[in-house]
Amino acid sequence: SASSFSINNRGYICLGQGQTNPFFQDLWEYNPNTKTWSQKADFIGSARRQAVSFVIESIAYVGTGYDISGYTKDMYKYNPTTNSWTQINDFGGTARKEAVGFSIGGQGYIGTGDDGVLKNDFWQYEPLTDSWTEKASFPGSKRKGATAWGIFPQGFICMGEDINSNFKKDLWEYN
Repeated sequence: SASSFSINNRGYICLGQGQTNPFFQDLWEYNPNTKTWSQKADFIGSARRQAVSFVIESIAYVGTGYDISGYTKDMYKYNPTTNSWTQINDFGGTARKEAVGFSIGGQGYIGTGDDGVLKNDFWQYEPLTDSWTEKASFPGSKRKGATAWGIFPQGFICMGEDINSNFKKDLWEYN
């Protein structure tokens, strides 16, 4: 239930849960050249699991998820050059966990997930204005726990679990 992203040939893992700790707040960076992990600045939002992330121009955006109080919709950006977090405007949809996120063309996207009911809504983040705009809903079945990625000019969403607890094998393209 951790979140991950990559920036400048480095891998990052943050948040999540363990067998004895239901919510983490830490951030770790992996350097494939030295094959070493180093701890970075802790996430400044509440400790949580099942959050979402995407990267725009070497800045990571992380948010939503599930914390000790329930579903969240707050969002943060991480700058690896300064090793610092900054809060940004909340996600435009409902608070949720297990959503998908990706970026294409200088914008970020978040959709699907679980706010107590499975979702298929889809939102675009514009970093220049720090604003969210609702886009056309994801046309596949409502789901949580899917995976997604962007390869300009398309985004892709696949798999996940639907309302009937069926694990999906479909792949969808967003353009």
